[in-house]
Amino acid sequence: MTSPSRNLEVQPEALTAFAAASRDRAGQFRELHRLFRDGHVARHAFGVMPASFSLAAAYEQQFEACLEGLEDGAEVMATIAEGLRDTAEAYTGTDVANTDMFNPGA
Repeated sequence: MTSPSRNLEVQPEALTAFAAASRDRAGQFRELHRLFRDGHVARHAFGVMPASFSLAAAYEQQFEACLEGLEDGAEVMATIAEGLRDTAEAYTGTDVANTDMFNPGA
């Protein structure tokens, strides 16, 4: 699909394919989140030495930050997928409407 000025060519199929890949990446982020969460090390594993308390606290803080990052990554990928899908549909809808307007019955 080419714009009237011929300076822009849009391929809705490519946008749709990229949206599908982004949806897949969102699923991969969710799976990583699940696997990472399942690998959590409990507080008692750090022992009872005084230094272990700060180590366990630092671990917990970093662990939660990683989980949050994976969750955010999944959300971003899902949002990208939705936006690309909507964009592809808008281009296709506009192209169909323009064809119908200028070539009735085509």
